[in-house]
Amino acid sequence: MSSVRQGADTVLRDSSAQRAALGDRGGGGAAASSHCLTAALEISGAAEESVIRARLHRVALLRPALRARIDADGSHQPVDCAEPELIRVTVEAPTPERRWQRAHELARQEAHKPFPAGLMPRIRGVLFSAAPDRHLLVIGVDPLVCDAWSANLVVEQLLADGDEPEPDNYVRVRRARQEWLGGAEGEGTTARRRNDVAGALRHWPVARGASTTSPTVVEQVIDLEDGVATALRDRVRQVRGTMLAVGAQALALSAVAQPDVPLALTTTLAARLPEEEAVVGRLSNDAVLVIPTRTGTVKEHLTAIRDQIFAALLDQRVPYERIEDALDGSAASTGVSFSLLFLPGTLSGGSQRDAYLGGARATRAAVSICPTGADVDLFMVEHPPPRDDGTRPMLRVGAMARRGTVSQEDVDRTLLRWTRTLEQLAGRDWQSTPVGRLGHVPGDAEGSGAAP
Repeated sequence: MSSVRQGADTVLRDSSAQRAALGDRGGGGAAASSHCLTAALEISGAAEESVIRARLHRVALLRPALRARIDADGSHQPVDCAEPELIRVTVEAPTPERRWQRAHELARQEAHKPFPAGLMPRIRGVLFSAAPDRHLLVIGVDPLVCDAWSANLVVEQLLADGDEPEPDNYVRVRRARQEWLGGAEGEGTTARRRNDVAGALRHWPVARGASTTSPTVVEQVIDLEDGVATALRDRVRQVRGTMLAVGAQALALSAVAQPDVPLALTTTLAARLPEEEAVVGRLSNDAVLVIPTRTGTVKEHLTAIRDQIFAALLDQRVPYERIEDALDGSAASTGVSFSLLFLPGTLSGGSQRDAYLGGARATRAAVSICPTGADVDLFMVEHPPPRDDGTRPMLRVGAMARRGTVSQEDVDRTLLRWTRTLEQLAGRDWQSTPVGRLGHVPGDAEGSGAAP
């Protein structure tokens, strides 16, 4: 684990995404990060810049993590700073639907722009105006100090009217977590979690293409047919499963032909203790899910993955780097590491009700998924950004790679096989179908199919 100083200025670097961001900056923030963590609001009505600026400033004043100067060793000190930056962009396109879709395209691009080095506070806003009464506000936050949960809280506070909330206890919560990790309970939890994941294959036996991607992010998405998404949701409810578990199962089935060892898949979870729930700062962790070898029915295999998700949630305070070396990393130079993120239509820890910025109605919206540090990031998004005609699918899936990890062909093939396996799962009886009959067919360049 990274060495950190004890005391009030401790920042616990507990995520590979945060470590990657620090690495981009030479370890201490000297250069821009490779992306920007974003959240968004769809605004109906007149967007009042003065109101938005005031709300952004309030968030920065009350959230010490957003005003933190970070040193090379990970320590920090909150400082005074100016008001956050807010830029307004007028979106141009031939039709209202195309302008709105273009606003979402620009918002997604915003997530892939480096967060400016040295910008204080570590939050900024970009307002994309598609019409006088239709806008998309993108709130960008430095990934050094913010995770998805924190971004959710930033939006919640941005929308809050009335009395200003008390400042959060970012420093105290950080220190308490470090003390817990060094105590008997934290050490016992770490040991148990290491035992749970021991031997799982971090880099899956998936061949890489001859060429690699450029250092920029390569991304591809597919909209599942609404009938497929509905069938998956119905089957998830029937077996009391989770959509994240279904995505993980389909990925393993589609990517690897009958593995003889469990596979390690990372995801990002944000379990919280009550005193942590109001804190903005990087508290989430790269959690490891162990996908077992294929035995039993689809339901039985899915239940085992669901149990892994619950186990990871239970022990989520244990930093990834404290268990990383318990995984089997022997195929690091030849295999491919994967992460899977699921963004539900309704976020836990945050209300989906309409709120107001001045006189305009504001509704939360998904605009992007940020890279995590795995070779390939897969994602599933409910209520995603609109298509060219203004409509939205129920479920969008995607894959992306960064830093020259795999080829464009690898990304496309992985996504296509994964999508086809999700379609297979939607049409099968999970309680009777053997899990080994689904997924990857060796040598099938087109994707997955049912095994004979």
